[in-house]
Amino acid sequence: MRGRDFQVVLPRYVYRSPPFRGIVEYEFCPVYVARAASQPRPNPLEVDGCAWRDWEGFVREAESDTTDAYSWWCKDQLLDIKHHPLIAEYSRPA
Repeated sequence: MRGRDFQVVLPRYVYRSPPFRGIVEYEFCPVYVARAASQPRPNPLEVDGCAWRDWEGFVREAESDTTDAYSWWCKDQLLDIKHHPLIAEYSRPA
């Protein structure tokens, strides 16, 4: 997939996950937003599936997730970005 209009939302996001099977992830992961410039073509060896979600639907799904459909770090980042002005701008149709 190609993207355009990249902007950083969380320039210094760092997460430390709760231990899982003896492993703790501790990573620096800046978060960006962008607009899609093509359709996604996920690598089937790495991605089981993908779908477009409107922002409000995504937030509802991720916040109510009890089955780990969304990763821990995704839900953690969501706490910091769900009300960010760039998210509001980018979630409107271009």
